Amino acid sequence: MLTLEEERKSIVEAVASHNFKVFWGAPHPFHGPTLYWNRQHKPEVENFLSLAKACKIETVFIDWDELRDRDLEWVKSMLDGPYSGESAIDADLLVQHVGSTGRITLGYFKDGVCHLYERMTPWFDELLRLEDSTRESGPHR
Repeated sequence: MLTLEEERKSIVEAVASHNFKVFWGAPHPFHGPTLYWNRQHKPEVENFLSLAKACKIETVFIDWDELRDRDLEWVKSMLDGPYSGESAIDADLLVQHVGSTGRITLGYFKDGVCHLYERMTPWFDELLRLEDSTRESGPHR
């Protein structure tokens, strides 16, 4: 099985092989209608890109998130604060993921709808849950 770093490189190569233009970044998925590609039924990124080509899409966006030292500091401050009981994150275990890719996002827009192919590690998913739980109640990264 590929690591997310290896998969990111593979996605960039696949996008190039289909001759898409690339926007390096991604919109926030809560800013409009979003469809997430069901990777359980069609896990290969080639299927997603073939659909984009069939829809005459010319530009796709690519983005990824890596765990940084400052993210780890933020997690530790949240776990030491009033949110400690709300997350299954173990900050000491996250240290091994500093510098690692936690999420890859590939997508395109068609008729005002954002179509996303996304891969995420379990530890990054937990990190996002912690961030969501603190968003309304206090400071976040």
